[in-house]
Amino acid sequence: MLRKLSVSLISGLLWSSLVVLTGIPRTSAQATSLHINEILVGNASTNLDTDYYNYSSWIEIYNSGSSPVDLKNHTLSYLEHDVSTPVLWRIPDSVIVPAKSMVLFWADERDEKRTHANFELDMRGSKISLLSPANDVIDAVTYDMRSDKVLLPDISYGRQVDGGNTWVYFDQPTPAAANTTPGLAAPDLAEKPVFAPPGGFYTGNQTVRLSTMEVSSSIRYTTDGSIPTSSSNLYTGALSISAPTVIRARVFAPGKLASQTASHTYLIDVSRNLPVISLATKPAHFFDDMIGIYVKGTNGIPGKCDEERANWNRKWERPISIEMYETNGSRVVAQDVGVEIHGGCTRVYDRKSLELKARRTYGDNDIDYRMLPDKPIDSYKRLILRNSGNDAHDTLFRDALQQYLVKDVMDIDYQAYRPVLVFLNGAYWGIHNLRDKADEAFVEQNYDLDADTDFDMIEGRDEVNAGNMVAWKALYSFISTKDLRIQSNYEYVKSQVDIDEFMNYYITEIYINNSDWPDTNIRYWRAYDNGRWRWVLYDLDFGFEASAADANLLDELLTCTDCSEFTIYQATVFRKLMANTEFRHAFVQRFASHISLTFSTDRVNGMIDAFRSGIEPEMPAHIARWGSPSSMAEWDAKIGDLRSFGDLRPANMTAHLNSYLGSPGMAELTVNTEGSGDMYIAGVRAPGNNYSGMYFKTIPVTLEAMPQPGWLFKLWQETGSTNPRHTIVMSGGLSRTAVFVEATDTAYLPYLHVSGSD
Repeated sequence: MLRKLSVSLISGLLWSSLVVLTGIPRTSAQATSLHINEILVGNASTNLDTDYYNYSSWIEIYNSGSSPVDLKNHTLSYLEHDVSTPVLWRIPDSVIVPAKSMVLFWADERDEKRTHANFELDMRGSKISLLSPANDVIDAVTYDMRSDKVLLPDISYGRQVDGGNTWVYFDQPTPAAANTTPGLAAPDLAEKPVFAPPGGFYTGNQTVRLSTMEVSSSIRYTTDGSIPTSSSNLYTGALSISAPTVIRARVFAPGKLASQTASHTYLIDVSRNLPVISLATKPAHFFDDMIGIYVKGTNGIPGKCDEERANWNRKWERPISIEMYETNGSRVVAQDVGVEIHGGCTRVYDRKSLELKARRTYGDNDIDYRMLPDKPIDSYKRLILRNSGNDAHDTLFRDALQQYLVKDVMDIDYQAYRPVLVFLNGAYWGIHNLRDKADEAFVEQNYDLDADTDFDMIEGRDEVNAGNMVAWKALYSFISTKDLRIQSNYEYVKSQVDIDEFMNYYITEIYINNSDWPDTNIRYWRAYDNGRWRWVLYDLDFGFEASAADANLLDELLTCTDCSEFTIYQATVFRKLMANTEFRHAFVQRFASHISLTFSTDRVNGMIDAFRSGIEPEMPAHIARWGSPSSMAEWDAKIGDLRSFGDLRPANMTAHLNSYLGSPGMAELTVNTEGSGDMYIAGVRAPGNNYSGMYFKTIPVTLEAMPQPGWLFKLWQETGSTNPRHTIVMSGGLSRTAVFVEATDTAYLPYLHVSGSD
């Protein structure tokens, strides 16, 4: 049995048996009729696995003998790129390879069916071996699917003759069929064709010319979004374009592999109100009844709030070209990626959300552009083209508005937003919200961490997005069983939870009254390297509803007994923390600061105006395309609902907090500054000088004076205290002035005070 052999022994067998890029000589004991005959590592678009209807890497096993062979209990071994220990997958069920025939094994990590292995293949080079039931190496191959570091999607590596010793590269793979297409010993690709003019914004008809320097070559092209093949349209002369069109082209040259696909979109008479993202793929990938991801189809499953079967419920990924054109006409992104349908119940909508996935399978593991300028991220692996979720037929910016209300005024993990126009295979697809994804990809991209090695991320109660639940379960057990009124217990929780971020997160969710939370739409994570748990703000489509402006989500979280077990699970952490006096006082006064500042009526209405104006010029075309909202008037009415919530919520939320505290009432606090510095009230920065806000009486509120560079805090004018951190308890109106002096002022030195509180 395989498990009788040590991993190191198996690894040694593999290393001693592998021969780079050649056939594998065998000892007589190992000689069989079985061969690793062909592999396709970057199966971007060649052939679908008909078990799961995805494009996945595959390994073809060929039986050159005259009798069938059963592969049950044979093992496929995979030595990953830059890893010293192989992954072993024993074939669990009977898989018969007929004489002179082939079978495919899918390297897709599923390990659920008899021909689906527990590993994936890496384009950068790895080693694959086939072991007998006695763990002898029957055959092995080392591969590297790169050409001068350029990855090679849809190019297979196989034996020139089935079962032979010469290995070559095929740009026409032959899965489960004889290797009869032309092969090359070296992965030499033809150069991509040149487009003149290049894709971009144009007015009126355009003449597009394609060219190549490859000798005796031909250019094949498509205009339906599909990748050109050797049988696609032959380019014989200039193409006339009179409407938005995506042209995809490849060069086929003798003695070389076909070029990679070049895609250019001609945005004829398209407005420049928003950046444009052009997507192109074989139409069947979206609309075919069997394999299309955008249709109900005939090959789907129930789920996502729909009991009927639908293709769009499947976790299917399809290859797609993405180009991005900024409003100044520059093409800033042009590459192939993967695409999936994204979201939950909103998959049933005509206009669906899409997840874009950069992978080496498609030629590049990253989208190297600052797609979302509000964040300093220059490279993305995952992005969402969101239909605006449950707001898709209403304002088209409800979720983004709420996230941007707290952006920059809170330390909180939020999703960036950018409205874009989408074209699909040249067809106008309307306004979408470009967002960073809120799962493990969010942490990877925003914190430069690796989901495989650097952090835990939990969704809901027990769904692991990254890492594991060991640390969270231990902390949750501590919180749920310990008395956090005991300060030492609270201090331990503070060492494990980013308390400020937790407060900000709960303040936001409670204020907006997100009725789809915390039963769902909750994710939290912590880095292994001295990290504390943080929460990610996402999917706020059921917040800011005018009809719920008086809803008391605070009371529900703190007292409900009939809410769902998932809500109780999440609310337990909040309830236990609110039992601690220090946390409770800090939370309610911070909440008061945000009601006065972050959620002030003027600020909310100003931000609504900004979001509205950002997409207003494009709304008539969007409405004409999708019919929802039905008119500009209806759109403005939906936006009016946001304004109503923003107008009504501050007074209602203040009343909820006051009631919870036993009705201490509020008093006006006025703060001023002299010199150059900032004032923070309960952790929230006050805007400029002479700010006044309402805060709860009898509850301590902390002020902190923060000097600007080149300045130092001197004292509080009213008390003479030199401590920049100042805690007060109000019984009526109160004023405080922080005095700052330039750091070069030697008269300041007697006032130097760096720690403690009064």
